[in-house]
Amino acid sequence: LAQRSLARPESDVVCVHMAQKAVAAALRRAVLPHFHVPDLEAQVNRGQLVLSDAQLREPVVIFGLCCTGSIESLSATWSWRSLLSSPATLEVCGLYMCIRLGDGG
Repeated sequence: LAQRSLARPESDVVCVHMAQKAVAAALRRAVLPHFHVPDLEAQVNRGQLVLSDAQLREPVVIFGLCCTGSIESLSATWSWRSLLSSPATLEVCGLYMCIRLGDGG
């Protein structure tokens, strides 16, 4: 019987690395313009994202609605090894939003 190596095949490592870069880039575009996130890429590589006492940097206008707000804490965790077979967890505490008509000006 052939012995099977416990190490992940190199192609799996490359795929995980590419996924980490893609997720970090998407989060950078979606989150960083609005919130300060220290060590975003390091957090993503560990399979987590944590925001604490985050405030929108400036009002966000979506469909003519001006949104401001803050989050006491947001935590997301996932497993890169079993990304497609294990659940990801998202926990949001203390979400405060003010939404009004207008452009924020």
